[in-house]
Amino acid sequence: MTPIRMLAQEVIGETSALACDLLLAADVGCPHDYSLTVRDKRKIEEAAAVLCIGEGYEAFLDPLRKTAPDKFLTISAGCDWIETCTHGHAHDHGHDHAHDHARNAHVWMSPAQAIKLVEGIEKALSHLDPPRAEQYAKNAVAARERLSALRAEAESLAKRVRGRRVAASEAFAYLARDLGLEVALELPDHEVHGSAARDTADVLRKAREAKLVGVLTERGARSKLADAVLRESGAPQIDLDTLIGESTAGATYGSRMRSVYLAIEAALAEKERP
Repeated sequence: MTPIRMLAQEVIGETSALACDLLLAADVGCPHDYSLTVRDKRKIEEAAAVLCIGEGYEAFLDPLRKTAPDKFLTISAGCDWIETCTHGHAHDHGHDHAHDHARNAHVWMSPAQAIKLVEGIEKALSHLDPPRAEQYAKNAVAARERLSALRAEAESLAKRVRGRRVAASEAFAYLARDLGLEVALELPDHEVHGSAARDTADVLRKAREAKLVGVLTERGARSKLADAVLRESGAPQIDLDTLIGESTAGATYGSRMRSVYLAIEAALAEKERP
């Protein structure tokens, strides 16, 4: 995926024989329900390794992991995970819930967590290409320094937006935590259907009552429910890059995250005007 590729390229540098290609097309988005194609399987067969976030994010790879586990290298060790709670309705018409906890895998939306990903990438590359391990280590140090500077920018922005109430999907959980935003209303990553759709009225009621200052939406993936929340809350839309889409020429992890911070600052500052 694009954010991992951008970070990996910073560690690989310009002198390595290794190259990092996308397994999935950038327009796939979050691969919640993705199924591997014949072309995907061929790319995996030809690759020396596949860098993975893990925590169920790349569930579509599970069948291949069973046959070639050493090819799939998880790079997220040491991340400070956010636990998510999924609700399974015990009754079709009731509100009793069974709670299943899982880790939110969108760690790349935080420079602090991206530092951990860089460490995992360095370890993976050094395993694949031991003769260049020293160069990967140097590149990783430089990448971590850039990410630390980006984290400082996030901390500075947090001083101006901390405590502001927003609606957001789990894709922005790490971003919200870094900036001290209060996610007063969690939006599902997908359209809801069937019994889950019965919760829509409750979501819209909360949208009216929450006094939101913004609704964080994923660029190119806004749902009907997000549109309804925007109407009911009267809060402005803050359309944000999740870094998954294809990068323009010259774009880096840092430049794309800065565009996210600028969008949040501009939208919240606009909300504060009389």
